[in-house]
Amino acid sequence: IWSPVVAGLTGLAVVLLMLNIGLGIYRNQLTLEDVEDIRSELNDMEASYKAAFESTNNYKKQLDSKLKDSTKTKWELEHQTKRNNDYQKNMDKITKNIALLKYQLPKTGTISHLSLFPITTEQACRLCLPDWVWFNSMCYFFPFETMGYKSWSQARHFCQLYGGDLAVINSTVKQTGGSISANHFWAFGVCLMTYHISLLQICRSYWMDGNPTGVKDDVCVAVYARENFFKAWGDTNCNAQNKKWICEKAEDKWG
Repeated sequence: IWSPVVAGLTGLAVVLLMLNIGLGIYRNQLTLEDVEDIRSELNDMEASYKAAFESTNNYKKQLDSKLKDSTKTKWELEHQTKRNNDYQKNMDKITKNIALLKYQLPKTGTISHLSLFPITTEQACRLCLPDWVWFNSMCYFFPFETMGYKSWSQARHFCQLYGGDLAVINSTVKQTGGSISANHFWAFGVCLMTYHISLLQICRSYWMDGNPTGVKDDVCVAVYARENFFKAWGDTNCNAQNKKWICEKAEDKWG
């Protein structure tokens, strides 16, 4: 009885085994192909991800750079705007001062010190020496009106005898006033003494085109009357010719 059953079961087992073996082989073949496909797709996805990541980083770097450039541009614009506003304010003041000086200059061409530089009651306590002009907390003297012209050394020595020195023209107000009051005059060349180094940048505003010439021996500063008073300085030999001069000293306290 058991023999046919056993034989049938044995045959069925063999068939199932063969089917399993066949399906296993077939399944193994599909899995290998699938693995290769999946691996290829994963590699493609990884490459795409890396490319997208690098592109995002590059875009972020470009954006950061543009933001920095934009900030620098904004700062520069604010700085230039402020400078332009300051220049405009200074130019307005200079224009008013020039108009006032022209209005107050006597028709005879001589300098009326007290009318040219009026002082208040409070300022009267800080009067300068006789014949000296008080202006902007300093005293000025125009000796060339009665004493003629001198060389730079002679003019400076004269000013030092009175406790002063040749006027230092280091502002647009002084530059404007000096050009109106005395054309072609000596000035104390603080800037010229150091023009061969970087300090020239501090005071190059008033040099005429082509000046300073580069000569360093016995060279002094002369101020010339020019419509553009920002280009009124010229370097010249200290003893080449005599010129007008202006003395400058600190104001005196008279109690």
